[in-house]
Amino acid sequence: MTTAQWTVDDLVPLVPDVQGGFARNFIRQAVCELRFPLLMSLSGVKPPEKFVNALRKRFPIAAAVNEVTLGATEGAISGHSHQFKSSKLTWTVRLKQDAVSLETQSYTTFSDFRERVREVLDAALLVIDSDFFTRVGLRYINVIPMENSTITDWINPALVAPLSGHGFRGVSEFAGKFALNADDGGCLLQHGLRLKSEESGPTTAPQEYVIDVDASRLDIKADEVMAALDSAHRQAFSLFSWALGAKATSRLRGNDQP
Repeated sequence: MTTAQWTVDDLVPLVPDVQGGFARNFIRQAVCELRFPLLMSLSGVKPPEKFVNALRKRFPIAAAVNEVTLGATEGAISGHSHQFKSSKLTWTVRLKQDAVSLETQSYTTFSDFRERVREVLDAALLVIDSDFFTRVGLRYINVIPMENSTITDWINPALVAPLSGHGFRGVSEFAGKFALNADDGGCLLQHGLRLKSEESGPTTAPQEYVIDVDASRLDIKADEVMAALDSAHRQAFSLFSWALGAKATSRLRGNDQP
């Protein structure tokens, strides 16, 4: 594996890797997006044959999706993106004229996710006519169950201080954003409360808390993409770990039954 070091790596204090991953996870959706210089030929109705053949075994269900992009001066620009799904529809690859992405709602381990990203990367390099990527992004959307217990048991008190011990009632919305940036990438933490009631109006019973982490690396050579992905994963995991309370961490380790 190619190793590399980026200034962005120093934005977040890193926690030790968990060998083999946690027993559980809170990940509702995981996405890796690899952006590359614009290639107009990818906006046609028919996807590149080499790309299709490389992914056909794992992602056999293909479809073209019409997309309209609004430009500041050119007006609306129409084109197609190409979508490929696994047989159980739990994994999706998307190829656009400036990006290829992999996403899933069935994330298990980073090693499994990484293997699939590697496969998508190899397929993309057959058709994008570029030896570098403008951005390597990794996003994890986690949903933490609150189970009507104290919110600071589940979420770092530094994130939810206004919701704990101040007597506020009828909270109908609570959210925040924390962005860290360097010249060669960044890390974004978005977080917020999901209310127990699906109806509009205030409630005092939070059900879930969303922790959405997006780590990125910029201008990455093709042979350093996987190293950049590893770096982004460790950073995202470290920021996510910081955002958790003790009970959530215990649940991840399998020590606290739901």
